Amino acid sequence: MNKYIAIIVAIVIMTSCSKTKDLTSHAEEQEMEYEFFDTLVVNSNDVIEPVDTTPYRASATKEFKLINTDLEVSFNWQNQMVIGKATLTLVPYFFEQDICVLDAENFEFKSVSGSDGRELKYEYDGNQIYIDLGKSYSRKDTLKVILDYVATPSVTGGSAAITSDKGLFFINPDGSDPDKPTQLWTQGETENNSKWVPTIDRPNQKTTQDIRITVDKKYQTLSNGLMVSSVDNGNGTRTDRWVQTKPHAPYLMMIAVGDFGRQSESWNNIKLDYYVDKNYEEYAKDIFNNTPEMLSFFSELLDYPYPWDKFSQIVVKDFVSGAMENTTAVVFGDFIQKDKYALADNNNDDIVAHEMFHHWFGDLVTCESWSNLTLNEGFANYSEYLWAEHKYGYEAAEDHRYSEFYGYLYSAQATGTHPLIDYHYSDREKMFDAHSYNKGGLILHMLRSLVGDDAFFAALHKYLVDNAYSDVEVAELRMAFEDVTGFDMSPFFDQWFLSEGHPVLEFSDSYNPDGKILNIQFSQTQDIEHNLAVYNLPLSVLLIYADGSKDYYDVDMMDREFNMDVKVKERPVAIIPDATADLLMYVNHVYSNEELLAIYKYGDAYIQRIQAFSKIESAYLSDGLLEQALKEPYYTFRREAIEQIPDDKLGKFNEQINSIIKNDPDSRVRAAAIDRIQPKPDAILEKTLAQYIGHDNSYLVKAAAILKLRQINLPLTIESVKGLHNVMDGKMLLTMADILSNDGSSDLSGFYLDNIKMIDNFKIPTYFKYMTAYLKNTNDNIAATMLTQLASRYFNVKNALVKLQYLNLFKAGLQKGGATADAVQQFEKLFNEKEDNSFLIDKWKG
Repeated sequence: MNKYIAIIVAIVIMTSCSKTKDLTSHAEEQEMEYEFFDTLVVNSNDVIEPVDTTPYRASATKEFKLINTDLEVSFNWQNQMVIGKATLTLVPYFFEQDICVLDAENFEFKSVSGSDGRELKYEYDGNQIYIDLGKSYSRKDTLKVILDYVATPSVTGGSAAITSDKGLFFINPDGSDPDKPTQLWTQGETENNSKWVPTIDRPNQKTTQDIRITVDKKYQTLSNGLMVSSVDNGNGTRTDRWVQTKPHAPYLMMIAVGDFGRQSESWNNIKLDYYVDKNYEEYAKDIFNNTPEMLSFFSELLDYPYPWDKFSQIVVKDFVSGAMENTTAVVFGDFIQKDKYALADNNNDDIVAHEMFHHWFGDLVTCESWSNLTLNEGFANYSEYLWAEHKYGYEAAEDHRYSEFYGYLYSAQATGTHPLIDYHYSDREKMFDAHSYNKGGLILHMLRSLVGDDAFFAALHKYLVDNAYSDVEVAELRMAFEDVTGFDMSPFFDQWFLSEGHPVLEFSDSYNPDGKILNIQFSQTQDIEHNLAVYNLPLSVLLIYADGSKDYYDVDMMDREFNMDVKVKERPVAIIPDATADLLMYVNHVYSNEELLAIYKYGDAYIQRIQAFSKIESAYLSDGLLEQALKEPYYTFRREAIEQIPDDKLGKFNEQINSIIKNDPDSRVRAAAIDRIQPKPDAILEKTLAQYIGHDNSYLVKAAAILKLRQINLPLTIESVKGLHNVMDGKMLLTMADILSNDGSSDLSGFYLDNIKMIDNFKIPTYFKYMTAYLKNTNDNIAATMLTQLASRYFNVKNALVKLQYLNLFKAGLQKGGATADAVQQFEKLFNEKEDNSFLIDKWKG
């Protein structure tokens, strides 16, 4: 994300800047150019390749400025086609142009014309259209190109971050799946909006837009900007017009169509809309709970008011990524939909903050190439820290950074490293990784620590003001910091943004009691093949003494080996090389239990304190230390302390544990406390656990109580779980499905059948395992009826792996015999007639 200095590569880029030339020869040149610069298809599990094996990834050459996109679209739902008319307004960037090249994959063009109605000649290769403009245009000219077309979006690839590049997705278009709404939505990043609208699909373009969307009247629409009109066409359809007057990158264009639940409010005269599934409508504002406060916080922090006309957030089905920051219209996967019990355990602040912050970093100011992706994603990642720090405090923010740090380290070990600004990536989709996100945010935190808060946010303000509604590369961020601080920031940016890897620090110490001299030997031990040999590390060395007093020494480590001698009052009990834990650095050092105790008690940085406490061996955990940790203000210490209590001391801490279960404000701590209850028959305890199952406001606590009560009184557990209704959390439903599978006497088929739609595909195999256990335990008539209903659903399921779970359940029913086996045989007849998936056929016969 090789090596110790940035390598500048000079290359010649072919352009079409000359005067009139033959259309065919121009197409050939364009094809050669994009063969050189476009992405390579590689396995997503491949280790990142060395820099010198891939070409330099230049920013796209700008032949035209895309000024405005005027679009009329309707849809053929049955054939999953887009029927469109696009009017593109363009200006030659600098050189005269007589040919315009647009990205348009898998289109059928009905006509291509100029603003005067004159038909224009063109060639089309299935991916790009080469339009002969009929004459040369200069940079002083504005031209329009009008294209009537039908687009059929198709999948050609995907990545771990964005699993499909189809661009526009029809969800349950024929309505055959009763458990899924009919929807349509787009996902443009990286360069996939050209699957449904002809455009210059590059991140260094900016366009305003005017989109008219014609749909069945029963559907709502959403797009960028403001809806300026909605016209009933008198034929069962309606045309909504959405206009965005401020320019943004083409990959940020979006449309969504469907029947959604919606709640609205306003902030600073800007409309805020929250679109969710109908059954989550009452929770819509809760799902996006802190949106108004976040908008205020980020606007004030950056001294740059939210720059767009509205802020809508919409949840869609089968989304191919976590979320997408489309300007003024953020799209989320349906995993963020939660009821009040799930939100009590895990709110959506991180992902909402991330996508919102993109409206400054990514939408307002956009990376000019995917090599510079961290200028979008690193900032959005760091917004999660900034929001947590503001809303929940230092420990919450640092806990988040701790997770981000280890996420980056894991990725670096698993798949390799590359420069954060990577001009030699093998596939642009691979840039969406723990470098662009995690490492980018971690480096911004280091930059903030280096220059201080005032300079950091002043530089961000300048960066936004200077580059608003434009595209940037990393040098422009560096220059903003230089202009504000007066520092030469090149060494920092060269080391952290333009080089790969991270430092690994080891140290040892010796002490001379006669002169009271402490010697500390520091070594950078990182692998020099994939990291810099030497990092300039501004260490803030912390010495902790037995009485809790501390000394600090700031030193610049600029060599691979570094020794320091300091006169001390006595030998310290612990040494920490980075007192604030701000550096992106792995410290490879094994601390003793005595050192860990000192770091927990007296250390400054949250990350070091929680790491130390979690590693202290139980023999060193005194009652007093555990009691101290149980009273810590931040939840992780309390939860860790509960988990660390030795089994033979649980009785001694029984009162504190019961108090925590009743009173702790954090559901994660309460659930951990329930888990430590000693499972023994006790009528009062059983009643108390049953009450937690029925009345606690947290699914985590409910689930912990279920699992604990199960160890004591399974029949009471089953009855308590049967009392839960309208559960809207997949993990909780799995817990319930497990417990209820033990009840063979009650008809619980409704529970299992009704909640299939609430279980995501990752949890479906486990859910069906519990449903199979219930099928085996229940009576023949209930099982037969259950399988008959499942048979009618099977053929509406699209996912082959989900259908496989149905087949496994039917096989279990066949073994049960009786009416259940008869129901399976009826299904088998339909299966043999309708199923054409060879994989599933083989599995059924096997």
